[in-house]
Amino acid sequence: MRFSFHTITRLLLLGFVFHACQEPDRTPAPVDIKSSPIQNDTLYDSTFTWNDLKTVFAQHYTNQNRVGFEKILEEQALLNVVYIGYDQKIHKGQLVCNQSVVDELKNIFAELYQLKFPINSIRPISEFDFDDNRSMELNNTTCFDYRLKIRKNGWSQHALGTAIDINPLQNPFVHHQQTLPENHNPELKTGTISFNDSIGKKVIAVFKAHGWKWGGNWANSKDYMHFEK
Repeated sequence: MRFSFHTITRLLLLGFVFHACQEPDRTPAPVDIKSSPIQNDTLYDSTFTWNDLKTVFAQHYTNQNRVGFEKILEEQALLNVVYIGYDQKIHKGQLVCNQSVVDELKNIFAELYQLKFPINSIRPISEFDFDDNRSMELNNTTCFDYRLKIRKNGWSQHALGTAIDINPLQNPFVHHQQTLPENHNPELKTGTISFNDSIGKKVIAVFKAHGWKWGGNWANSKDYMHFEK
């Protein structure tokens, strides 16, 4: 039996289509850090001693002539916390916070670790030249920062060491005049703090159980990264 050139071409095309349909999908499945196995090796974000950090903070803010800073600094402490990073590895980060909330934050981060809630990095604000915008843009979680509120209408709770910002890129500060950080990315879902996220809403509940308020509940603006005591 002979086939014409056009018939053979059509048969070859049909065979190719059939083979393509049978070929398994080789596109890698997206990795969900919330359910992936955690690697046991530990990475250190920073390894400061409190005396070293106190010296760095004191030198910076003395040069800035911040009135009352020395007294505030004496109320702070260095807290080492363990968390799950975006790389699915165990990290040890460092928070400078008020002595009055050390035990609370220690318990809170132990619970966040149990939830496998992912955090990008936890490093003192001094690692970012005391620039809050830079810390946010690099998605850093931080606590003590002797500064005014974003809207410049009074001192921030960060200036007392009783507030913390977590994963700013996923959880921005939103006001009708601005959204910070400017490079925030709504497409990034891992590490989101929201009632619409299964783990994010548990994070809100953990802080609430320890008496901390969430900036996502504010009326005139929303600060999704922010918790304060």
